[in-house]
Amino acid sequence: MKRRSKRRDPVIRDDRVGPTPETQAKLVPDPFNVLIEMGMLDTAQRDAGLEIRAIWRAITGTLAAKTGNLSDTRSGGGMSDALAAAHARVYLPWCQYWGRLVEETIDLVVDAQLPAAVLAQLRLAHITGAKPDMTDIANISSMLADYAKRRRAAARMGEAA
Repeated sequence: MKRRSKRRDPVIRDDRVGPTPETQAKLVPDPFNVLIEMGMLDTAQRDAGLEIRAIWRAITGTLAAKTGNLSDTRSGGGMSDALAAAHARVYLPWCQYWGRLVEETIDLVVDAQLPAAVLAQLRLAHITGAKPDMTDIANISSMLADYAKRRRAAARMGEAA
């Protein structure tokens, strides 16, 4: 068997390509965990946000597949019975109560990204050393606290039935 006589070219670090968008998304910590570490959310609010995320993905994943937007489809077939009950008893009344303000939570809850306004505040605070204005996060925190309260009430009503 003949050995290779050529040596491999050295790796030039400047020629390396960064991670794919999918890999980059996996490397970013979930904003819920970041906000819990910052003391801006508690675990009940995080659980409420995760339930909202699951409901949103169950609904929109099916719609994305039907519209031919296959890049946005998610695995799974529809909504479980428990998720459907949460959708009817908690999610829909919560959306009706908060109205258009629900849109502010979409980046954080559904896309697992901090809202752009919050990121800008955090960057500015990092550069200047000033305390960031966390009004947007406080609003989202209040909305998630309300959702968590509605979850508890729905659970109590379910036990009574």
